[in-house]
Amino acid sequence: MTTQDIATTLRVATVGDYEQRLSKLNLDTRQIPIVIRLPDVAKQNVSQLEGLYVPSSLPAGQGVRVGEVASLDFGTGPAQISRLDRERAISITVQPASGELGDLVQAVKSVPAMQQLPPSITIIDQGQAENMAELFSGFVIAMSVGVVCILGVLILLFGRILQPFTILMALPLSIGGAFGLGYYQ
Repeated sequence: MTTQDIATTLRVATVGDYEQRLSKLNLDTRQIPIVIRLPDVAKQNVSQLEGLYVPSSLPAGQGVRVGEVASLDFGTGPAQISRLDRERAISITVQPASGELGDLVQAVKSVPAMQQLPPSITIIDQGQAENMAELFSGFVIAMSVGVVCILGVLILLFGRILQPFTILMALPLSIGGAFGLGYYQ
């Protein structure tokens, strides 16, 4: 029995399983995930949570009740000061049931409490949100370097500066045409 087995059992019972692992009801035009979890009243009862059966991760192992291997109680989080770059830090960890990462990050940042932060507080994306931001900034840098390289090659080919700039002026118009073509296909 591992702590991961216990945590998985409690997570599935209280909030449901990850969307990728849920069974789905197939309809003609969409799939509806089937979520099975405890009612809200049972989530507030420690004795019902302790009575949950935790299957063993071993093939021949027998499962046990949560109450036999863990002590559950309701309380506050850890009483410690977390630091990031030698400054106090608060981490908000979210495990979404569905939706896209960009929409989730935008929803968290649009909460009124996040909008009215004092100037001394900064918001730093971490984890997958940080990776997504780095990916987009890397994409912008790569596209910019690509355009500059194309300009350099055109200047070398034409031996002038005016004609390559004229050719590259059509680049913004081509972006709209590419989206328009993608829309009609």
